Amino acid sequence: MGSYEDRIRNFSSAERVFEFFASVTNEKGTFMTPADFARSITPYQHRIGEKVGSENPKYRFQAKHHGPTASELKGYKKVLKAILEDSRITFSVLPRTPRPFCDWLDRSGETRGGGGS
Repeated sequence: MGSYEDRIRNFSSAERVFEFFASVTNEKGTFMTPADFARSITPYQHRIGEKVGSENPKYRFQAKHHGPTASELKGYKKVLKAILEDSRITFSVLPRTPRPFCDWLDRSGETRGGGGS
């Protein structure tokens, strides 16, 4: 992790460094504490007991990798069941695949052959 932090310090823009090391996020924005700022400009040296990795949840895989809560699942299932049981909604299967993008251009007047005659 230390070599990654050093690469961010050396080769990334100031905005990227700020985003990686900032640890305080609220509805107004993302902010750095004085300790975050000191860590962002100090080259990495392993210290026993020192935090390793970003405090920003955007860069912490463990913080982002959590499943939905039981109440969220229950609400999702309730909404999905209501949609599937609604008689006003008709689900249909397309008998063929959608047109390729180049065919849409042909319909708009463009020629497919490259423009020459």
